[in-house]
Amino acid sequence: MAPRSSSIRSTDSSHWDESEWALLTRLMAERGLFQEEPPASQTNEETTKPSSMTVKDYKDKNSLMRLLNQDMRTPDQQHFGWYLTSLDSKTCSKQEAKKEAERLMKLKSYNVLDRITEDEVFQTALAPEFQRIVDAAKKLFDVPIAVISMVDAGRQHFVSSTGLDAGVTETPRSCAFCAHAIETNDGLMVVRDATQDPRFANNPLVADGLKIRFYAGARVTSPEGNHLGTVCVIDMKPRHDITEKQLKGLQGLACEAMREIMATWLFDSI
Repeated sequence: MAPRSSSIRSTDSSHWDESEWALLTRLMAERGLFQEEPPASQTNEETTKPSSMTVKDYKDKNSLMRLLNQDMRTPDQQHFGWYLTSLDSKTCSKQEAKKEAERLMKLKSYNVLDRITEDEVFQTALAPEFQRIVDAAKKLFDVPIAVISMVDAGRQHFVSSTGLDAGVTETPRSCAFCAHAIETNDGLMVVRDATQDPRFANNPLVADGLKIRFYAGARVTSPEGNHLGTVCVIDMKPRHDITEKQLKGLQGLACEAMREIMATWLFDSI
């Protein structure tokens, strides 16, 4: 498969040049990706796996709403762990169950979840493009870990990563930094020292496990405006030397990740 262009034309994937995507969006629309969810009266509200942590196991948007609304009503006993009681209201928009259900169904439609472990074609033909992005992010920030993370219903799934142990492809959403990053108004979140941030000081990935100290994540946003996940970098030491140039570069890599997700969907459709 011929390599695709890696040029970066925008640092914000929610404001792409319309002409750049005209052909892609037309093809995707023809194949039904942009179809609206059917009305609730025409759908089965039961889920195929009610306890599942991935949107892949829910039939439609309406089948997610009961659990999402329940999580909002009982934030201390959440099923998915999606509702963030520690969300920074100054930099993030208010969370809504309907909006989250729509985001999850759009993520499902792009069909990138679990491909890295379950699909040999993806592993050989498509995964190298995602790997190139995380390798570039790691080099840009001089960090041990870089990840393309999709924020699923109750987990974050790693489409590609570098620096993690082999076989590590997800964490619970309840402890995912990326779950906060996708809610930011400007699409970028930087945590220079997680031990000093009340949102993350007691996070199991900070207090134990990886012992994360530094995190920077740029949001991966679809052309329709759905925030699917992030391209992020992680270090085990605080970082106070991060520059605007590096952060803009990370946003550019997030745009590239979205291009590759769209290309993957088209690859499957042709």
